[in-house]
Amino acid sequence: MPDFFDLRQAYNGCIEPVQNQGQCGSCWSFAVAHTVSDAFSIMKAKVNSSSTCDKYTNLSEEELIWCSGAAPDGNCNGGYIHTALE
Repeated sequence: MPDFFDLRQAYNGCIEPVQNQGQCGSCWSFAVAHTVSDAFSIMKAKVNSSSTCDKYTNLSEEELIWCSGAAPDGNCNGGYIHTALE
């Protein structure tokens, strides 16, 4: 194992920038969307034998929030990471 490893440097352009969830309690959707998005981007880079991505895969946090059974005003009262990953 290396003493230091930065995924952003190892896969330049594959990792989404950190986003602000604002006042909404939706950290679960941001964690899942960014983790899966980054994994897809890295996988595509590996398939193309590259350590650089042209553009990262961007999955929607909002889609997860709306699909979680949210009322029309959204679901800012938290959620479950394991359920969203499923």
